[in-house]
Amino acid sequence: MMTGMNKNDYDVRVDINDDILSDVSLVTIGIVRDIIRTRVGRGKADAMAISFQLAKDKVRKWIKMGHVSVLEHFVFSFDISLSRVASHQIVRHRIASYTQETLRVKHDFSTENIIIPPQIDDSDLNEWIHDMLQSFELYKKWLEKGYNRDVVRRFLPSGIRTGLRMTINARSLRNLFEQRLAKVADFEIRNIAERMVGLLFSRGYGFLFEDIPLVKKVINKTKTLTNE
Repeated sequence: MMTGMNKNDYDVRVDINDDILSDVSLVTIGIVRDIIRTRVGRGKADAMAISFQLAKDKVRKWIKMGHVSVLEHFVFSFDISLSRVASHQIVRHRIASYTQETLRVKHDFSTENIIIPPQIDDSDLNEWIHDMLQSFELYKKWLEKGYNRDVVRRFLPSGIRTGLRMTINARSLRNLFEQRLAKVADFEIRNIAERMVGLLFSRGYGFLFEDIPLVKKVINKTKTLTNE
């Protein structure tokens, strides 16, 4: 294995943007109060004493009744570092907004730009990295011949690392979790979905997703690992 490097260096990375993530209790109470206003009027809704617990219970009830459109008012933004293979899959999820790193301007590549599947044996890791770096050498060769990056980037492999900002509401996230946490999902995007679940639960937003069976499995697995 290359000096100073291990498989974790080549893993996906997921973080939630806390800069736009307000206090979960204030967000939930505010959304619930606004929804109640549409049903009983502003005066009655504003006069109601709505605690965080009551607001969460209201949301859980609406989810159980199938009124999931209310979840579109809960919005999250994630910073994700992943392979272009996985990025092509994740951008299929709507309604969501994406801003992705472009290869039209990026042209310096190294081992830091590689996503390596965890299935690769340690004995094959150096060979895998070597073959990936060969594609970077071809990229540089054709740049040096005078072709522009729009043309030459077609030499770059799908396993190259890219970054994107994903902004998505809770209703769409539920759909993503229902599809991408399944065993048949690609291992990388399933890993991303699992990390999203962990981040959302750690910020107190788990009540929006706790009823989804695949989400329950992720949380139970996390608890088991924590207790070991």
